[in-house]
Amino acid sequence: MKRPQKIWAIVPAAGIGKRMQAPRPKQYLPLLRQRVMDYALLALCQSDLVDGVIVGVRDGDRWWQAQPFTHAKLMAVSRGGAQRAHTVCNALQQLLQDDIAAPNDWVMVHDAVRPCLRALDIERLVAAARAHGDGAVLALRVVDALKQVRGDGLISKHLHSAGRHAVWRAVTPQMFRCGALHAALQQALAHGVAPPDEAAAMEKYGVTAVVVAAHPANLKITLPVDLELAEMVLPHFHDA
Repeated sequence: MKRPQKIWAIVPAAGIGKRMQAPRPKQYLPLLRQRVMDYALLALCQSDLVDGVIVGVRDGDRWWQAQPFTHAKLMAVSRGGAQRAHTVCNALQQLLQDDIAAPNDWVMVHDAVRPCLRALDIERLVAAARAHGDGAVLALRVVDALKQVRGDGLISKHLHSAGRHAVWRAVTPQMFRCGALHAALQQALAHGVAPPDEAAAMEKYGVTAVVVAAHPANLKITLPVDLELAEMVLPHFHDA
């Protein structure tokens, strides 16, 4: 009997968040009653569509060691790398080598610093990936005019090479086949290239994902003001 395809989730959490200029990595910053990362992990663990979650942290991460996230679906902690691509590749290798995941299974990768992930977005992402067959990416349509700005802060030109309807900002989760994503990341890293996200790695590998419109609340904690926005969003999250 053929094994049913499963869906795994990887949360890379090995970054140090230099732009936040905080006393600890931004994924461990307090956000209301929990830490930033806890919301991202909980959203995935609570989804009926996700079979298991693996988180990638730096070796000797004292913040994780002091207060590890616990949940029945959190299967393992993998070794974080110098960049996101290394962390995701390490987690995929662990999933595949330990025979937890099959190459044809799905994996969704979600930023540890995106705490406002809606269950509906997970459902729509999974449906789109399965329908498309190769993968899907949550993204936000660019609705504002784009400007190229010089180093002195002055506008150098208006960017109109592509209509705004054709420009999207990729967010997460991004969902692909486990084996294909692992191979794509390995190929890129072997050539000294660390792709900025999974979609970029897959594009170089010859696989194009379908875009799924994300809820605008799916913000990334990068600067202190982002924490303030998340604090305003989360109390009303289930009403969104």
